[in-house]
Amino acid sequence: MTSPIKGFMEVAEALVKERPGLSAEEYAQLALGRGSAQSASKDPVQSLATTLAKQVREGRAKGIRSERVRGRLQYYPMHDMWNGPGRRLHDLLLTDVIMSPDTAERVTTLVDLGIFANAMEAASFLMEEGAKSQKETLDKIAQEASEIARHREAARNLLGVPYRRFVMTATLSESMLDLPLVARGKVRDIYDLGENLLIVATDRLSAFDVVLPTGIPDKGAVLTQMSAFWFEKTGDIVPNHFVRVVDSTRVPEVPVELPREMIGRSMVVRKAKRIDVECVVRGYITGSGWSDYKKAGAVSGIKLPEGLSESEQLAEPIFTPTSKADEGHDMPITYKQVKELAGDQAANAMRVRSLAVYKFGRDFAAERGIIIADTKFEFGWLDDEVILIDEALTPDSSRFWPADQYVTGQSQPSFDKQYVRDYLNDLGWDKTPPGPELPAEVVEKTAEKYREAFERITGRTLVLP
Repeated sequence: MTSPIKGFMEVAEALVKERPGLSAEEYAQLALGRGSAQSASKDPVQSLATTLAKQVREGRAKGIRSERVRGRLQYYPMHDMWNGPGRRLHDLLLTDVIMSPDTAERVTTLVDLGIFANAMEAASFLMEEGAKSQKETLDKIAQEASEIARHREAARNLLGVPYRRFVMTATLSESMLDLPLVARGKVRDIYDLGENLLIVATDRLSAFDVVLPTGIPDKGAVLTQMSAFWFEKTGDIVPNHFVRVVDSTRVPEVPVELPREMIGRSMVVRKAKRIDVECVVRGYITGSGWSDYKKAGAVSGIKLPEGLSESEQLAEPIFTPTSKADEGHDMPITYKQVKELAGDQAANAMRVRSLAVYKFGRDFAAERGIIIADTKFEFGWLDDEVILIDEALTPDSSRFWPADQYVTGQSQPSFDKQYVRDYLNDLGWDKTPPGPELPAEVVEKTAEKYREAFERITGRTLVLP
């Protein structure tokens, strides 16, 4: 096997001596994701991870350059080494233990810049492209790394076709931090910081309450930074949980150093007790509200005037709550049911505050050529007060329409995940798990819509690692 990865075969040969059954070449191929199905159960990196984890606990591990790897090996039980978050350990071992320092640095650069989703893809690229050409390319990337990190366009110009091929698939589907994990939602991973929480917005995408297998690049950064924008704008109207957006690998409220990919997509918030109600506000009759109106002339028990057209603006926004489901579908409920679930005080606060934030956001966005047709909020208890939590007026939680293309009597073009919903409806999917993979053009178009919505509303440039 010809490979620019120095030292890889030596490690593989050492593994063969410890665990017979595969050749050194098979170990090396398998570690780079090219092994046969027959040998897939004998993954050498998993074996190495387990061995090193045991040695770390016994104080005998040698050859681990990074304290980050050592810490992860110490943190994860051996039986969890290969499940869920433990997959990230695979990348760390590839770059820190198996590869030479020089190659590891090149692979890490590619992953950190978002050009590849993980170390395996980057390492495979190095092998496929050939030692000479990839060395020249990666040397140039290393020299321009800081500029590329700030301006993705520079990476596109530098790499050409490879950029489009790999960056558009570079997404964060799951975070793995050395912090107590509170929950993984449909989109967000939540970690305990004591009196605060760290909320990581991943690039996972849910549609019809099903998490799809395909992520949207930079989506998590858009959700976090747009929510922060609205939290700051509306804090004087409605109290919220926002503390700060993570803008560095070291944050005062976080006791550990964070990976660079957390920058811009993570938020420190005050810890509140969530109220299990989705607070939906509708300013226009569309989506499931339009379906309910056609059937019964009402939405969530609220009777509406006869003769409304699809996408028509309502005389006043209406509060149409749903149940809050961590899995499966949220179901419409009446305001009376909200009072039964949360109590009169919380129900009234959620309704009044949801309408207030929606109206502010609607008017602000209208000045920038965007209609916010509807949205949803979540609230929680903190110090005997109902505060706004989770996210606010994002493309995930809202319908954003371009005002210059608005026409009643039909569905509208949008800056949100309605583009994905329309694709899935045309596909004929039954809206039950598992969701279908999204084609590249749908992923790219959706990513563009999310970024455009952020830039038009906030007037800011998206901060990326």
